[in-house]
Amino acid sequence: MPDGNIEICGHMVAQPSFDSLQQLEESEWLKHLKNSDTLPSECIRCKQEEELGQKSIRNHAFDRHKILKKYHEDYLIIGGILDNICNSACQFCNENLSTKIGSLKFGKYYKLVNNYNKFVELPQDRIIELDINGGEPSNSPNYQNVLENLPQNLKILRINTNCSKFIDNLPSILEKKIKVIVTISLDGVGKVFEYARYPLKWYNFNNVLHRYLALRSESNFLELDFWTTLSVYTIEDFTNIENFAKLVNIPLSYGILHEPDCLSIKYKNPFNNAAKTKLINNELQNLTASDKDNSEQLFEYIKVQDKIRGTNFITTFPELYGILIKEGL
Repeated sequence: MPDGNIEICGHMVAQPSFDSLQQLEESEWLKHLKNSDTLPSECIRCKQEEELGQKSIRNHAFDRHKILKKYHEDYLIIGGILDNICNSACQFCNENLSTKIGSLKFGKYYKLVNNYNKFVELPQDRIIELDINGGEPSNSPNYQNVLENLPQNLKILRINTNCSKFIDNLPSILEKKIKVIVTISLDGVGKVFEYARYPLKWYNFNNVLHRYLALRSESNFLELDFWTTLSVYTIEDFTNIENFAKLVNIPLSYGILHEPDCLSIKYKNPFNNAAKTKLINNELQNLTASDKDNSEQLFEYIKVQDKIRGTNFITTFPELYGILIKEGL
């Protein structure tokens, strides 16, 4: 978490946080989870993914548990936000997760998150799997330090990246026969990608991606996958995202965005309405444009975000802009 607190799973929604690992492990909340046969209410994202026929993070954790438990009976999988150093100002992100957004909004007075010391204090010998998330690991000195000094018993390393820069440490890590999973954020293709993940460029994304593909062909210990955050931008471009993933032979998973609420796929608006007509025979069709119309709120939000970034959604989505003109929005 940006505030340096400890939580049990970064994929949960509205879960409690604790000051230390010991406080978490001794909490009544965790004891209740261990003794319950039902899926916790905080696991709404995994629940949605499983209902959509996807293999959720929870499912993957069960699979890996069978492997990891033999290395340490009381093993830890550590993931979360080490810092917010990031070179991208994604449309659906915020300054707590991106220094790029912070600098655009607040200039040199942007907020810097640094939880590196919190990570070092954890019992390193119990860390069997490490999930490296954002900010953006390829831009962070803290994450670079972690990659150069991995926990001694580490068996699995997962890295989430925007694919703007190749992570040079990977070849030497793979030589140690550590399983590496690189999860690449894919939020749109071409100009949609460049709008959603400003100021990243699609051609650079492709160049870095092909370096990862080449490395995958050389090592049996490297696995690549795509992750898409389903928002009004990505749902409208979802067919292109699926086709691109198939083209480069990388598995695609996705999760439904919850915050900011106005970018949700559930509301009726020109983005989601257009997407719904394209999602024929797709399980997402019933979840898209199924709630009230939020067009006015959405485009007020977009205006603010465009002003912060100097972007213009009209040039990225000209057909949708035409619908807005007709509807007088």
